[in-house]
Amino acid sequence: MKKLILAFGVAASLFAFQAKGVDNDNLEFSPLGLGIAAPIQLPFMNSDVYGLRLGGLFAVEREVIGLDIGLVERTKLDFTGFQASAFSLTGRDAIGLQFAGLCNLTSGSHIGGIFGLCNIVYGDVTGLEVGVVNYDSSILGMQIGAVNWNSFASAGAQVGVYNKNVGKFTGLNLGGISFAEEIVGAQIGFINCVDNCTGLQLGVINACENMAGMQIGALNLIATSPVSAMVVANVMF
Repeated sequence: MKKLILAFGVAASLFAFQAKGVDNDNLEFSPLGLGIAAPIQLPFMNSDVYGLRLGGLFAVEREVIGLDIGLVERTKLDFTGFQASAFSLTGRDAIGLQFAGLCNLTSGSHIGGIFGLCNIVYGDVTGLEVGVVNYDSSILGMQIGAVNWNSFASAGAQVGVYNKNVGKFTGLNLGGISFAEEIVGAQIGFINCVDNCTGLQLGVINACENMAGMQIGALNLIATSPVSAMVVANVMF
């Protein structure tokens, strides 16, 4: 009985100091977050967790710093730490490691490592991203997936079956089929298509509008070259 009373006392103390008043919707923060399915959770949904969140089926907090484990984990603002879930929703920025069995959805930027079946980051990714489908604003680091799509200038290494870079990509672009607006570095794959390339294209079919470098492949196409089509190799500087 003494142990039971002590356990309840500790639990109460963890949540007692977080409240501004008696209004449960205005709790500030707690070192521990426990829940079954929001809104059945402690602390309540407008609170922060700095420590450990065990979210159960579905958890919602304003901000989380620390270890976060649950099925569906939603953070309204920023997440910092380590997260393991089936589905992760971050309303602003994420820093650290996020593992999702299904999907990581981040409205802001991500710094660290992000791993999931589907990763969607509307801001910039800095670090390592691994997924079946990766959709980002841009990446600075390494991106590995079956489908990789970046909407703005990116740099680092990109490995995929299908790579699409709407803006400029600087570094190594390795894929089965790769499209880019601009490549500075190396584009290696089965089919490589780019508007502007500075560096190397290595593939079965290489095609570009403007080239400052070399193409090596079965068919090499440079639209602005005096010799626009070549087998084995094509060069333009």
